[in-house]
Amino acid sequence: MMGYARCRAEGFSPERFTTALTEGRIRLTDVRRTGPVLMEFTVSAAALPRIRRQAEEMGYRLEVTRCGGLAWTMGRLWQRKTLLIGILGALLLLTGISERILLIEVQAPPEWDEAEILNVVAGYGIAPGLRRADADRNGAAEAVLTAFPEAAWCGVEIYGVKATVRLKPMTPGPDEVIDWNEPSDLFAAADGIVTRIEAAAGRTLVKVGDRVRKGQLLVDGEGKAAVARIWADVWETRCGAALTRRTEIVPTGRELSERELLIGETVVTGKHEEIPFVHYEKTVEEKRLGSLVWRMTEVREIVYTERPVEEETAKKLALDRALSGVEPNTLKEYRALYGKTDDMMTAEVFLCREIEIGQKKKR
Repeated sequence: MMGYARCRAEGFSPERFTTALTEGRIRLTDVRRTGPVLMEFTVSAAALPRIRRQAEEMGYRLEVTRCGGLAWTMGRLWQRKTLLIGILGALLLLTGISERILLIEVQAPPEWDEAEILNVVAGYGIAPGLRRADADRNGAAEAVLTAFPEAAWCGVEIYGVKATVRLKPMTPGPDEVIDWNEPSDLFAAADGIVTRIEAAAGRTLVKVGDRVRKGQLLVDGEGKAAVARIWADVWETRCGAALTRRTEIVPTGRELSERELLIGETVVTGKHEEIPFVHYEKTVEEKRLGSLVWRMTEVREIVYTERPVEEETAKKLALDRALSGVEPNTLKEYRALYGKTDDMMTAEVFLCREIEIGQKKKR
């Protein structure tokens, strides 16, 4: 480990030399006589300077035939300090990188905002470049469940330099197996007024018509699994916008046509003209027969013009964008307030819709 050297001593009666070394408390191993005046042995790298001095004093010729171990490797690297510094720097860099999160994968329904999920977990130390030891996985999972009430479960795992955030929708699949012995409760994922209750197991603490707050306990599993679904009318505010002017392309009627006959890339007949239009649409059609190419080019001048959008059309566009993502069968009522600027129509929509608010949490 610390380095060794295989030496060959040459001189009259080489046993005298090895005996002097052992009397000097230098440990020799694998001592072999390889000739009338030759003796080979192995010593530690630390003892080699003393052996050299002893050989010089006694008149023996000493040759190191093989060496190895950490001491020799480090010695060679020390002669190349730049390489050694580079290796040490790479080791330190790899060590530092391996202790940090470099990649984050989000496994969630495609309609959920991945950027918002990443922003939530970043507040709990889960972001590229941050140390794994500083990551609060449980806190991040709870925060994601709070930000996404439609999520029934969230888990954060960190393996190596990769963090994975997994979210599961609240609505159970048809093949989902319920563990009736796993303690759990049902909490409200949003503020609202209870409209429907379907309870299979657990003590229901609310009734239809009750006003509930986000985070309120709805069904107590009483030490077992709380199996229930609860819907409520929930009020939300959404915003949308649409431009009040649109840009249209209008042809001017001016056109330019070119016909060219080519052999390969060489023009045989026809003349290429500079296009005199500032804005134009261009189409090129080619017919080939072997190396012959018949090229037809049509250029049409266009202009861009702005035209106003009718107010009712702009309001409808702004409203549609505000209600984007809302399922029509859940929408009960809404009111819209419109605002208009020089080039924008905005819609602020106050709506009520019935959604499932029960959020199951394990104890």
